[in-house]
Amino acid sequence: MAKDSNKILVSDTPFSGNLEDEREKVASVFQYNLFTERIILASSLDGCINIELKCSKCRQCFVHVLRANTKILKHHFKTKHALCLIKEGEAAHKAIQDGKAQIQETILRTDLLDGLKICGRPVSELYPKTPKFFTETFKRKRKGEFDVEIFRNKFIRMCEANNLPAEFCDNFETKDCLEYVRAGLQDVISLQIIDRYTNRVPEQEILDFKKEIAKTDSRIALSINEWISSSGIEFYGITCHFHNDDLELKRYRIFFEEVSDARSITGDLLKARLLNVLREYKIEDRIVSISRADYGSVGILLDEFVAHHEIMPGFIGEIRCVRHVVDLATHEILSYTNFRINETTDFARFKFEIDRAHPNLEEFLLNNWTLPRTIRMIIRGINDNQLLALIFAELVERQKMRENRSDGPETLFLDNETEWLSTYKMIERFLHFQKEINAFLERYKLFDSRERERFEIDVVAISDSEWGNLTNLYRVLQIFVTPTIELQASERLTINMTFPHIFRLLETLKSINNPTLGAENPYLARGILEAYKRIYSHYPSYEANCEDLITLCICTALDPRFKLAYFEYTNLSSEFKEKLKSRLQSLYTRYKQEQEKKERLSQRDRFLRDLSMFHPHSHPDAFPINDNIFMHDKLYEDEDDDLSAYLSARRRKA
Repeated sequence: MAKDSNKILVSDTPFSGNLEDEREKVASVFQYNLFTERIILASSLDGCINIELKCSKCRQCFVHVLRANTKILKHHFKTKHALCLIKEGEAAHKAIQDGKAQIQETILRTDLLDGLKICGRPVSELYPKTPKFFTETFKRKRKGEFDVEIFRNKFIRMCEANNLPAEFCDNFETKDCLEYVRAGLQDVISLQIIDRYTNRVPEQEILDFKKEIAKTDSRIALSINEWISSSGIEFYGITCHFHNDDLELKRYRIFFEEVSDARSITGDLLKARLLNVLREYKIEDRIVSISRADYGSVGILLDEFVAHHEIMPGFIGEIRCVRHVVDLATHEILSYTNFRINETTDFARFKFEIDRAHPNLEEFLLNNWTLPRTIRMIIRGINDNQLLALIFAELVERQKMRENRSDGPETLFLDNETEWLSTYKMIERFLHFQKEINAFLERYKLFDSRERERFEIDVVAISDSEWGNLTNLYRVLQIFVTPTIELQASERLTINMTFPHIFRLLETLKSINNPTLGAENPYLARGILEAYKRIYSHYPSYEANCEDLITLCICTALDPRFKLAYFEYTNLSSEFKEKLKSRLQSLYTRYKQEQEKKERLSQRDRFLRDLSMFHPHSHPDAFPINDNIFMHDKLYEDEDDDLSAYLSARRRKA
């Protein structure tokens, strides 16, 4: 506010008769520093007080008698400096949207923006004086009613009640949802903060796990999660997966470690902590598999933890986490199409060779290389600017009317560049609005050059070849969506579907990466090739000695929809198929023997209990018991075991 502006009388409203009341009013032209004033004392001739008013943006001066006529001042500013007022309105609108100000406190409550237009649109449509609310309930002033602590406690209770994994807090979708609800809310909820409030693994979850694990002798699969939160803090966690006696899949988080500094914890220390946790729950000898990623600051040192269990009885093997492998594969595709930054020497050498080998594609490759930047620039421009958002919304509505539909998305989506699924959704949404975006750019091309500068969108068209290559990239990424979604389910078993999905993924990538694609778009073709290599390095399905895949294939064979017959339709080596069948038989024999031993012990306990009923003074320790006398009679055993009967039966379709 200009100095002494509250001492100047204005002529916008009739004089109230009270000089002091008039002086308490502050005109908007002075409140927002549009004019500076200088009071000229009364002269001896006329006895009037003159006020000299100078524009803050130019040299124009106005001299008014006694009272300032702000209508003249407003007209001058709207005529000569409309852009300054519009920028002030944009800043006020953003402050209101972010919850940093109320509309009564900003320039939007005044008439300074009345009559102004942006690209033919009245400013009052873009920044209305009355805020729009979803319901009448929300019209009351909400500032100060929202309590961060209450929200955090409710969020924690929701996670615990639904048994959500810890990393749920740092998911992109979770952060995006929180930011949409309230600006800054995504910083209130994070894995580090939730861990601090829940004291690591919740006590109730530990008690539930101990009760569940005591009721059953099921084998346990471990998943070792390693991730970096949005705040840069590294975390490690162990989750147990097992079936209870009712064949319900159970999942419990039994270990959680925050690594604030990579130097504060070593692989040996981490391994010792993990083993201590397993011994505390008395499940060390019941681990059948370990699933984990293969990257991270101490990921390599976790090999010792896995190697420790390889000598334990009943341990089948290590399972590679499909989600992490898919992340690595899609990163290769996105980096070779410039949706991710790739600063490796191999990539720089490849780019140089491609540019030299395809001089006729120089312009085409350059346009497609800048396409990711163009896409994100258009999305930011539309999402961040009220005028462009209104224009785009109008085009979307018109397209819906032409197609006679009312459903479907209405806005563009900007990706989080650390999540490939987020980039996939951004591309999918961008392609969905292809007609609307082309129409928007045609209209944007007609804007004044100064207006385009302000919107920071320096592109006015996307060529058909760019749309075509974006469509090809979308179709390639689409191949990874189904395996990612179906194999990350937490409420049902998914390991039986791992090998079929991976095998189909490899076959599909191999078929689409043909010489035609290499000639048309060498960057995308190379990205597909590198993605194939990434997946194959973890799942070498065509190797004769791929021991790492035996466990996955056994799980697939135990699915009634696949059995061993499924592998006859794959081009796996005959040596591997024989090894799979032999391993399946030995595994069945081992578990059958354990089950028979369990039944013999149970039968012995019943016998001793019945014996004590007939001989009250006898005691089981009074005479030695030999397990062999309780063996099943050979005459009652089936000629064919259950495994042979299972494999010989017809496969189920569902």
